[in-house]
Amino acid sequence: RWERPLRGPRGEQREAGSARDEDLRGRIARWTLSEAELLGVTGRGALAAPGRALIGAPEAPRPAAEAQESEPEGPGD
Repeated sequence: RWERPLRGPRGEQREAGSARDEDLRGRIARWTLSEAELLGVTGRGALAAPGRALIGAPEAPRPAAEAQESEPEGPGD
């Protein structure tokens, strides 16, 4: 499906790893993800607690060790 005309050098003329290797959409997506990580919305590729609060997502499950510590103790414990 055609979206826009192709621009820029092709094939061997491109330098590997240069900004011109990527299209605008890819660069914007990468920039957005890095900004979200800097702002604390994401961290290490996952949605952080502040990000969950922004979108109204349920709280992430806690590790078993943490859950056991916060549960109230019953009779005989």
